[in-house]
Amino acid sequence: MIKLKDLIKEDIIKDMIRQIGQRTFRYIGAKNFAKGKQKGMPYIQFDVKGRRMKKGGRILVYYNKGKDLYNVEGWIIIGTRIKKVVTKKDIDMSNLGDTIERITG
Repeated sequence: MIKLKDLIKEDIIKDMIRQIGQRTFRYIGAKNFAKGKQKGMPYIQFDVKGRRMKKGGRILVYYNKGKDLYNVEGWIIIGTRIKKVVTKKDIDMSNLGDTIERITG
């Protein structure tokens, strides 16, 4: 399991974590953090539990360097099935934490 402090070695990931906010991570019960790069955009993902995510869900936050904005995807995981439930694009850093909280419920 990757802990949040282990991810803070890269500047982009460090900025993403800071802009989401520790309060948001505690509120949504974020755990099992991972980082990566897909489609040329760095991302951070974490598992959550919430009213809208049922028993288990996953949030992916992508950073779009060209626009300096974020994209957020919400996934529901039930057993071996995975379903994307929401995609929010072009989110400003000031609204990032609130958007994640709204997605999880």
